[in-house]
Amino acid sequence: MKKGLCGCSTFVSSIGAIRPLKVIGRKGRADENIDSFPKRLPKMQVIRNYTGTPPPALHEGPPLHIQAGDTVELLRGDAHSVFWQVPKPVDYSSQPWYAGPMERLQAETELINRVNSTYLVRHRTKESGEYAISIKYNNEAKHIKILTRDGFFHIAENRKFKSLMTLNCFFIVLSPKVLGIAIARYDFCARDMRELSLLKGDMVKIYTKMSANGWWRGEVNGRVGWFPSTYVEEDE
Repeated sequence: MKKGLCGCSTFVSSIGAIRPLKVIGRKGRADENIDSFPKRLPKMQVIRNYTGTPPPALHEGPPLHIQAGDTVELLRGDAHSVFWQVPKPVDYSSQPWYAGPMERLQAETELINRVNSTYLVRHRTKESGEYAISIKYNNEAKHIKILTRDGFFHIAENRKFKSLMTLNCFFIVLSPKVLGIAIARYDFCARDMRELSLLKGDMVKIYTKMSANGWWRGEVNGRVGWFPSTYVEEDE
């Protein structure tokens, strides 16, 4: 969704027969009176582009630029009013983790030359109002849908967040924590995809030491896997 101007809320046009919104998940006429809706006002889907013309009155606040397919949630609306009020969109463009509108293939291209655990949050352009996390894990890009429901962002049924900012903070906590750095003393050849090959002199980021049989989990040059702890010397 294109962002509007500054202000605590923005306005979209509902003028005459060219009203650019329709109710989502509700049957009825396009000009159904908003007063007949439940106390919690509905989400609306944009059916026509609106770029600020005609503009709202100065006392009403700035217009919201919207495109067909966008989803907006009403704060205040009346079937006889020229403009309806919606929340001001949050602008995440200044955040280093936010990539803006981006599809899966482009996200994979962005991540392919990055180290493992690098991630980004993107706006799924084919799914209006929806986002996804793309993360590089074991040299592959993985994608996690961020669902929006009841005013919250969800990555699982039991996890919901008020904003992408709080979701991102939670995701950072889940990212692997480096316990230490080790230097490979010997070469080690991985026997399957779960293991991490080492060359003497490799610098290894240690993620896990909890294996009872002396195997640690770590990363070398963007590759993540298990390796025998006896093959490395931990840097003090």
